[in-house]
Amino acid sequence: MSEISIYVNECMFKFITGAMSLDKDWDNYVDTVNQMGLTEAIAITQAALDRY
Repeated sequence: MSEISIYVNECMFKFITGAMSLDKDWDNYVDTVNQMGLTEAIAITQAALDRY
């Protein structure tokens, strides 16, 4: 999850500053986050929260 968080924060900064374009780069951003295992990370986090 830490790699995903780092990537998301970096991209968020780039989207805000205009270094990345929402129109041109968004689909690649979403694909990359999904390839990094976001769905699995969310499932693991949700399972931990459910046990808590």
